[in-house]
Amino acid sequence: MVIVTDSRSAELAAQAHMRWLGHEDAQALPIGPDGGVDVASSQAVAQVKDHGKPIGSADVQQLFGVATAQQKLPIFYSRAGFTPKAQEFADLVRLPTFRLGPDSAWHPTNQSATALEDGSSPPPPGSR
Repeated sequence: MVIVTDSRSAELAAQAHMRWLGHEDAQALPIGPDGGVDVASSQAVAQVKDHGKPIGSADVQQLFGVATAQQKLPIFYSRAGFTPKAQEFADLVRLPTFRLGPDSAWHPTNQSATALEDGSSPPPPGSR
């Protein structure tokens, strides 16, 4: 388990979680402009936010657009959770969302994330 103390350690924790989910080639990208992706694998892309406030729908929509263009599964990780509108959008497009718990582990915040952790086939981006 990675102890999360800053943005980079949150990205490394997300990388470890993605590998645990079966994306064994997941890699945290170098620090710098990332085009909305912090961790990538051959089948999925993830955004990791270490903000002190819940993530809004614009960030979730951006990740969804990037993932759709790359034909990959989008996964969103946040230390502060998501606004109701962001969670509503993620639910609508079946984008898995996770929140960092006090135990430094990622916890699902929607049905798509729970299904992904349970080993159910993740839905393709944009499916309903």
